[in-house]
This record gives sequence, structure tokens and C-alpha cells, in this order.
Amino acid sequence: MKRNFVSVTEISGLFTGNSNVQDAVDGGAYPLFDRSSVIKRSDKWLFDGEAIIVPGEGKEFVPRYYNGKFNLHQRAYALIPHTETTDARYVYYAVFNQRDHFSRIAVGSTVKSLRRASFETMMIPFPTIEEQRTIAGTLSALDDKIAINTKINRNLEQMAQAIFKSWFVDFEPFGGERPLNWHEGTISDISDEIVCGKTPSTKNKDNFGNDVPFITIPDMHNVVYITATQRSLSFVGAKTQNSKTVPENSVCVSCIATAGLVALTSVPSQTNQQINTIVCKEGISPYFVYLTMVGMSDHIRMLGSSGSATINLNKGQFSKIELLIPESCVIGEFNDLIEPIFGAIKYNQQENTKLANLRDTLLPRLMSGEISVADLTTK
Repeated sequence: MKRNFVSVTEISGLFTGNSNVQDAVDGGAYPLFDRSSVIKRSDKWLFDGEAIIVPGEGKEFVPRYYNGKFNLHQRAYALIPHTETTDARYVYYAVFNQRDHFSRIAVGSTVKSLRRASFETMMIPFPTIEEQRTIAGTLSALDDKIAINTKINRNLEQMAQAIFKSWFVDFEPFGGERPLNWHEGTISDISDEIVCGKTPSTKNKDNFGNDVPFITIPDMHNVVYITATQRSLSFVGAKTQNSKTVPENSVCVSCIATAGLVALTSVPSQTNQQINTIVCKEGISPYFVYLTMVGMSDHIRMLGSSGSATINLNKGQFSKIELLIPESCVIGEFNDLIEPIFGAIKYNQQENTKLANLRDTLLPRLMSGEISVADLTTK
């Protein structure tokens, strides 16, 4: 099916904000979008309605769709489609499909940034409004399911954290007092091994492929289980550093740069050197360790800063971090109670990975006209 193409700025207004990071307010009524993937809050709003938000600086320029009142950083962009001719969600998917365009055209050496011309030269397919709505509806159904699963997982994790606090902070099952036979120890005391990751030689392209997940810090944001990674190793690359492979249900903790992120492996994996991974001792629940590390994330960031602009907590320092170790029977009882919660979280995240892969497979084919929504419903 032949498509007509238009510049995204022909069918959308292009705006920037006038706020800075210091304008962010904890608990503000409106989202404040800037270059970060973490949404800040604001007490004021600048725009109201459907928009495609694109960060104006950074390494990756991933767009997001938003509908409602919002504030905008002065170095972020909002595409606001002309509602009489375009479907805003369709424009979002069309821009998302060509997000690599921004990385290619961004200017600057140290920090890449976008200019207005970055949008003016982005050409997107432009079918009829009816087809736009049909395509957007198909793709957004997948994203809506991902959002539902993500919300469920957020609630499940909060439930797990509440149970953890009840047992190991407030000691409610033990009469509100810390049992005398619990003891202070270190991370090394609960670890069969602590593995500091490593990157295989990037000069050898054969080291990378689609066989073994290679976890880096971006893969650890906003997840409990790591079910998708930006990069993977080949079996050849993983074999060059076999000692760096960690098993399923190991606890990854970022310790360099963006320190204090915590996530569980869903399959045997390797990580880069910015991550220390706890391979739990037999009888030590990975869920207990995960929740313990989450509760210590601020402490980990503090230990790694040491007055330096770059956080760096090495394996030796990490292994000596102190924590409370309950007796093994208590950890076992806690594991049995909490395991179904983490099982449900893992299942939902794996489903989200499959849904995202399906969306990303359909997206370019629907945009190009290679397939239509009618093709999907008849198969």
C-alpha cells in the first residue's frame, strides 16, 4: 500500500517549555517533562491536551505520549498535532518508529541536542484519519496492557516491601523486638559469590549476538526482574569470561555512576563492570536480599559518592556493607510467603517483554503499509 509522507511539523505545532530543573516540586500536581526518563512534578502547567514529548538533550531521544495538563522544560519539545487532520496517538507511534532519526541528526560533541530542524526533516507516513485511528488503536491496545501489568507489578512490589518492613524492620511477627539470635553481618556473609561484571572486547564483533543477556544500567530502571536487555552476548563472547555468568535469581546492584539500582536476573546472564551481582548462598532467599538491597539504595549511593562527582563503589567495598541477618528458618518462612508475589511480578514482566516485541514488530509494517489492521484480524 503506497503511503503519502509529510514532515511531522506540517501536521503538528512544535513547542518548547520555559521551566528549569529547579522548578520541579515534590508532589506537584502536574508532570514536568525534561530530558530524563523519570518524570518530575510541577505546581504549574503550560500545555493542556494530547502531545508527543521529546527530550531535547541526551544520548537517546525517546518520545512519549501524554494527554492532559503538563509542564515542559526549556530544553524539551512538545509536538501538538492538529486535531482536525491527525490522530495524536498515531503521530506518537510514527515518531517512535523513527526515533533513531533524532540520534543521527542531533548536534554537539559532549551533550547531544536537538534543534527545530531535527523535527522539520522528519518525514512520516500520513494515511487517512480513519486509518491513523485504526493503527493507533491496535498499537495502543498493546501499550495499554503493558501499562496495566506495570501498575499491577508496582502494587505487588509495594506489598512485598510492606511485608518485608513488617518482618525485618518493625519485627511485628516477633513481638516488635529484634530476636536476639539474629546477627549483624555483611553482604559477603549472604553471598555464595559476588560477581563484578566485565565487558568482552568490543573489537571482536563475534563476542556480541543474541544468546546471553548482557545487563547494563539502563536495563535496571523501573523493573524488579530484568527480562529484556539492550545488548546481548554470543555464546562465544560469554565463554571468554565464563566466571562472569550469574544464575537466575541473582541480585544485581549498580555501583558506578547511577548507583543503587537493584534488580533480579530472570535467566543466566552477564553484566558490565558497573554492576556487582550477589549470587545468594543456599538457604538465603533472593527476594530477602533484593528487598534488603532496595532498602539500602540510598546508603549505597552515599558510600559510593565519597565527595566525588562520579559514584564508584568497588566490589571490596560493596562486599563489606553491613546488614542484619535473621536466622535461616525465618528467611525460609519469609521466602515461602513472598515467592508467589515475585513469581507474579516475573510473569507480568515477561509478558510485557513479549507485548513490546510484538508492538515493535508490527509498528514499522503498519506504518509502511506492508500490512494492514485488516490483515491482522483475518489471520
